[in-house]
Amino acid sequence: MQVTLSQKINAPLRTVFTVFTDFMNMEKNLSGVKRIDFLEGEGQPIVGMCWRETREIFGKEATEEMCISSIDAPHTYEVTAHSHGMIYKSTFNFKKAGKGTLVSLQFDGFPQTFGAKVANMFSWMIAGTTKKAFVKDILDLKKICEN
Repeated sequence: MQVTLSQKINAPLRTVFTVFTDFMNMEKNLSGVKRIDFLEGEGQPIVGMCWRETREIFGKEATEEMCISSIDAPHTYEVTAHSHGMIYKSTFNFKKAGKGTLVSLQFDGFPQTFGAKVANMFSWMIAGTTKKAFVKDILDLKKICEN
């Protein structure tokens, strides 16, 4: 499964990167997140910082463990999650665009087990829901950056 999207934000690159990597306030800043529990590296965003993120999906609470797997401030960072035989990678890229910033996201799912490979054949069924969640997150953060 792959989801890509981009959004122009009318705020400077460093401001946008700082807001998008403010994991300590993620629970407050993202309307789709119900709860964040930090496991490793609470504080500044660094490689190895891990947390459990709880959202409501299809009417039920779903919790996934995520970690920052790479970061190159203020240009990019990657979050990785392992779940149900899949490896998920969310790569955020930030580029100066005029007086603002262009945020691009690429979300990929890589099946690791036989069951995940079978389930991945039907990933198109949840790709739309995944994309909607990312769009909502980015628009929440855009609002903060532009105010």
